[in-house]
Amino acid sequence: MGFFSRLFRRQKDTEAVIKIDYYELAQKEIRGNRFYTNAPKHWVKINDGFLKLDNKLSVDFDGVDSEKVVSKRNAMYNSLALMNIISEYFSKLANEKVHLDFTDAILGSAERFAASCYVYKLFDKGIFIIDGVAIWNYEKYAIILLTNDTPMSYINELRTYFVKDGYKDLIYYATKDPHLVEGTKKLEFDNFDEKCFRYDADNQSLDKRKHNEYALWWAGELEKDVKSSILLKDIGVYLDLLEFYNSYLLGFLSFAFGINREVARTKMPDYEEVAITGPEGVEIIITLSEEKGIYFHFPKHHRYEKYRNAFIKVFVNFCYKIREQIIEDDLPKDDFDQQTTLEWYNQLIEKAKEHNSEVKAIGVMMKKNSNFPGYNYYEN
Repeated sequence: MGFFSRLFRRQKDTEAVIKIDYYELAQKEIRGNRFYTNAPKHWVKINDGFLKLDNKLSVDFDGVDSEKVVSKRNAMYNSLALMNIISEYFSKLANEKVHLDFTDAILGSAERFAASCYVYKLFDKGIFIIDGVAIWNYEKYAIILLTNDTPMSYINELRTYFVKDGYKDLIYYATKDPHLVEGTKKLEFDNFDEKCFRYDADNQSLDKRKHNEYALWWAGELEKDVKSSILLKDIGVYLDLLEFYNSYLLGFLSFAFGINREVARTKMPDYEEVAITGPEGVEIIITLSEEKGIYFHFPKHHRYEKYRNAFIKVFVNFCYKIREQIIEDDLPKDDFDQQTTLEWYNQLIEKAKEHNSEVKAIGVMMKKNSNFPGYNYYEN
């Protein structure tokens, strides 16, 4: 078994919400039983007749009937079907087409109505896949579809994560009443894998970037200055974990982004930038440098602070797993002619600490120019 194959198995509108029942519209071709749900009473009522729970969808597609593949494909189909009904309802309410995104958490959206399906939601504990995100009258809801017996305790625990993250509520659609399900169910988060990232070779030019500024770190609501920054310490942790193994990390990232067709140890470039789409549909700029290492630059805006910190937390855990496998397999280290990437980073942060609260951001990248290799790394 290969090395990495073991690792991866606006302001609110005061206008009253129009309360219309679009049940007839949404249910024209759908039979089955009504879902148990905590959705607002004025939302469209939905039946479960669209659900795919057997292997027919997968077998008809390409003959694959393994349990893991069937489960994944059914989950994606069911998520798309559910959120399509909800987005069509929103479209009628808004009197315009509400676009249904895929895997995008609509972070920072100012839309009154919006929807997305099959979202890789990022928390500091890891990735949690939900069936959708819906914005109703400017308020954001997480949507989950439960086809297995799931107790209310599980739903309530998961709800706390979303409410803490700024969501109005967690809406469930269940085939069995969660209030009647006994026992407990453990809440589990996943680590990063190749499905969390997307790379588009046509979107690598500066003019294609979605935001005007990106940064490795910036002072904001969560982190006030360099000296007290937990994020900067976490970056140092992952650099330490893979100080002599960046070629292995780059090998996975190149595979995850779809640049390489398989995971293979990849030599670090002198310098390169890669724009990728991460969990929740957020664009991240990755800088790769043999001298400096691997860094993630996030959209420099307060709405992305939680996302930035959570991403690096999860990435640290991911790097722990990579290092464990490297040590177990006794793989050779990368060679360094002079200082290591960790040494370069430590010197950078120590210099930043000398100015501390004067430093407003580190690793700023502007949409108009790309100058990471040789420019003043601080924004004062």
